[in-house]
Amino acid sequence: MFGTLFTKTSTRTRTAFSMAVMKLGGDLIGFGPNDLQTNTGEPWEDTARVLGCMLDGLFARTAGPLADLCVFARLFSPVVNAMLEEEYPTQGICDLAPIPAG
Repeated sequence: MFGTLFTKTSTRTRTAFSMAVMKLGGDLIGFGPNDLQTNTGEPWEDTARVLGCMLDGLFARTAGPLADLCVFARLFSPVVNAMLEEEYPTQGICDLAPIPAG
């Protein structure tokens, strides 16, 4: 079971990751900006620890800095950076995915 954490709007990135998990036979649960208890004051560390016990991996696209994602990466593996304030390392993969072979 994989999770997606998208606190920013997304069309192509969310669809690309969701389709990748499904095509590989996995299941997916999505979290939006209002779905986690971090909105009520729960520390990111607690959220990461709990999700790490329940999920096999997490794709995260947040409006926050890299430091927020590093909290998850310390307590939960694997975490895939689907976009942060500072970087967008998976853009190339998402751009190449819909190009037909041949």
